[in-house]
Amino acid sequence: MPTRFEPRFLDGLDGRVGIVKELRCRYDELKTAVGADSPQKDYLCERLCWLLITLETAETRAIEGEPFDANKYTVLLNSALGLFRTLGIDAKAKNVPDLKTYLAAGGAKGAQR
Repeated sequence: MPTRFEPRFLDGLDGRVGIVKELRCRYDELKTAVGADSPQKDYLCERLCWLLITLETAETRAIEGEPFDANKYTVLLNSALGLFRTLGIDAKAKNVPDLKTYLAAGGAKGAQR
């Protein structure tokens, strides 16, 4: 336990450790994706990365036969989804034309051989 409080946990961790490398990589990608332009978004990106690693670890352990706490998993997953939404990363459906428009635009040319 550190003798001094360090509010930015990623900054104070040993970057040679695999999990720290993974967290930093995800954190950097997420910050870029959301355009983290404020300390608030930055903090949310850190929390989301931590939640995602925790979720993946629970999934892996469950596959390996360790006990799985579905309630805890669901709370973590819902928290992660909430952070994704707060950061502005929602899954959005693609705008797909109807079949007639698609064919009229020549969309089927590549499919015909």
